[in-house]
Amino acid sequence: MRLAFTAVAGGFDDDECFLVCGVTGPDGDGISQYLSLERDAEKNLEDWGVHIEFNDQGTGGYDCVARCTLTRQMLSIDLKRPLGQLAGVDGFDVTLGIDLDSINRIRDGLLRVFRGMPNILTVEL
Repeated sequence: MRLAFTAVAGGFDDDECFLVCGVTGPDGDGISQYLSLERDAEKNLEDWGVHIEFNDQGTGGYDCVARCTLTRQMLSIDLKRPLGQLAGVDGFDVTLGIDLDSINRIRDGLLRVFRGMPNILTVEL
């Protein structure tokens, strides 16, 4: 099963410690959802890899992303294994209802978050 929602906001933030890409918006029932992809910044000596989180820390984890695809219309993520209590969920399909500048910031952030992982990230803008 895949979870879906439409992003009405999204972007990328970085500081000397962390990189965070995220999108947020309502699902089909109008309930607000968020999805974030995080990683230690390049300058950190310790790197735990990519962390994904959906709506809560309890539905997040490291090394769970099998594939991430970004297009102008969609952010799709395939999971290696379920996140926390999301048994049976094998991915996310986020329709991007955001402007091109925001999508470009997400692209730039995903390239940094998935650095050194060329077989996971696909960007088709």
